[in-house]
Amino acid sequence: MRLLHLHNWTLKDILPRLTKIKSQKFDTILVGPIHDFQKDTLNNLSILAKNAQKEGLSCHLEIPLSFFAHLNMYELYFLFNTLEETGINGFYFENITSFIKDKTKEEEFFKAITFLNKPARTLYAEVNTKDDYLIWKYSTIIHLLGSKFYQDETRNIYYGESASEYYTLSNKKSNEDIAYKYASLVQRYPNTMFFIRPYTNTWENEIIKRSHECILRRDPR
Repeated sequence: MRLLHLHNWTLKDILPRLTKIKSQKFDTILVGPIHDFQKDTLNNLSILAKNAQKEGLSCHLEIPLSFFAHLNMYELYFLFNTLEETGINGFYFENITSFIKDKTKEEEFFKAITFLNKPARTLYAEVNTKDDYLIWKYSTIIHLLGSKFYQDETRNIYYGESASEYYTLSNKKSNEDIAYKYASLVQRYPNTMFFIRPYTNTWENEIIKRSHECILRRDPR
């Protein structure tokens, strides 16, 4: 999975760029977070997912953890099925660390995502914990994104970030530096994510395209 995380991008910003995203050899886009699921939102997601599929791209959605606090499992099940009807086939939970630190919340959350898990649905979450048991436990049903991973690399997602205030103010990294860092991940691991904020174009760098093409020649997954 070569995933482009279009964090906080709008539909009108994403649609005209789908062809370029595909030409960069990404195979999946991740959009959101989405905080409401009214009819207009679902219609927009359907438009996006259908246009992404025409380009040969899977479309995933970031789900805020607040939904797990306010909806029961059957309401969640209905919500996820409704979203899948729009063409969304993967879901990302940004950081579940706060949930899994609380034993009661952790048990409820694990039950919920186990209930929501099914073969055609990709689930993944950011997990930052030193608890090896929890790392193993969650790796059995979701892909892990974080600083510590389960030993099976096919269950992990490794990521690089786009130019943002963090880079420009602290590390002073150039777009090219960031692209090379991401390219090194692509060469080493089967699942990668490139995080990109609105109005930055690091993801268009030729280095990223060439790194994707290189691994596709070795393994056209």
